[in-house]
Order: sequence, then C-alpha cells, then structure tokens
Amino acid sequence: MNYINRLQHACKDPAAASREAENAINDLIIYLNSPKFYRDTTVQVSHVFHVLVPIRNQVSSIAQELERP
Repeated sequence: MNYINRLQHACKDPAAASREAENAINDLIIYLNSPKFYRDTTVQVSHVFHVLVPIRNQVSSIAQELERP
C-alpha cells in the first residue's frame, strides 16, 4: 500500500471512530438527562460503565492510530 493510501485509510478510521464515540457520549448524556432521573436520581452504575467502556476503547484506538507513523 502506498503512503497516500495508507494515510487516507489512517485518517478515515479515526474520524469514523471519533464520530461513533461522540454518538455514544451523546446517548449517555441523553440517558442521564432522561425523565427517569427527575423522579429517581439514582443512576445504574453498571449501565454507565457499559456505555463508557466502549467509548474509552474507541478513544484509545483513535490515539493509537494517530500515534502510528
């Protein structure tokens, strides 16, 4: 694979992954702002972790892609 193709591929994947991470963060924000928490302010920690772990993995993946020469 030539340099230009490799660079285009590297730039495309982090951009797509960052959009996915942003969407997941927005979904979590919507969940935490849902009417459910107006009555009961307790949050299911396991659900928050279930959402945050894939976001962390995506961000780590983006960082690794950007660090590669």
